[in-house]
Amino acid sequence: QGEISYGVSLTGGQEALAALQGGFYDNVHLPWFNGPFSVASRPLLDAKDYPAVQKHMLLVNVGRRREAGVTSSGINNIWMSRWRDVDGAAVHAEKPLLAYRAAEALRQQDWDQYMRLVADYRRLRAQLCQDYLVGQEELAELCREMGAEYFPLGAGTGTCLVVAARSQVIDSLSDHFTQTADSES
Repeated sequence: QGEISYGVSLTGGQEALAALQGGFYDNVHLPWFNGPFSVASRPLLDAKDYPAVQKHMLLVNVGRRREAGVTSSGINNIWMSRWRDVDGAAVHAEKPLLAYRAAEALRQQDWDQYMRLVADYRRLRAQLCQDYLVGQEELAELCREMGAEYFPLGAGTGTCLVVAARSQVIDSLSDHFTQTADSES
């Protein structure tokens, strides 16, 4: 097997690698084993499961810019700096088990559990840096009203994963986003 190098990325690397791989993978960076590009990957779902997943997940770009001074690199810097304080390190320490449980819920297609874990992980990230949720207010309210959860990807850019246990919710949200999309962009 060949080696693929994606370059050094302290932020967004997991999402970028997943996009390059296609599909649903659990990727863990392990730089202390084989250098800065070392990643252990495992597929979470077979391609045959993708149509079922599509009934419960949606990627949405909220089309909003952040407030002045709020940047992805700034959010990532705050997240990293939180390792230096006891409270922040404690929050960071909760993330691996939560991420594992979410990956397993996704693998098992337990959508109720996956929704709860997505919400819990989003809250942990927001505890580390409140700016992570800037610009997501309208989507957050819509998800609350319709019985869905959302997760801003990366450091909270405009793209969010939306998940719902009931496929009808995803259909309704998809229709809503199609009707309200900015035709200029």
